[in-house]
Amino acid sequence: MTRQDRDSAIADNLSYVNDVVSRVKETHNTTNTVVYCGFSQGVAMAYRAAANGTHRCHGIVALAGDIPPELKGQSEIEWPPILIGRGNTDEWYTQDKMDTDLEFLHSIKVKPATCCFNGGHEWSDDFRTAVGQFLRYIY
Repeated sequence: MTRQDRDSAIADNLSYVNDVVSRVKETHNTTNTVVYCGFSQGVAMAYRAAANGTHRCHGIVALAGDIPPELKGQSEIEWPPILIGRGNTDEWYTQDKMDTDLEFLHSIKVKPATCCFNGGHEWSDDFRTAVGQFLRYIY
């Protein structure tokens, strides 16, 4: 997402996510459990949808991407359970970035689950296993 019209693009993306979830709930037999999942740049939108979307979120799966800075100033957010993952050789979502996210979450009394695995900026079998365990915990 570029800086030009960034706020408008974020609002459009959030509206799109809200519409998709509404449409899925209208057209499919689902539970009310909503878990937003993002990878890399998609992580920011997963956090935004969980924090500011119209559907109650029951969990966030965030792989290889950080919490968007504008959410860190919103004290009214009720964070759901969160799983954060990163590969130990990931050059984009570094250990320092993960530590910054964990420090912020711990400062607001949120204790996310984490999964660090051997690999880079990718989905791994170890992370898929962690997601399965996280989803069983959510449900």
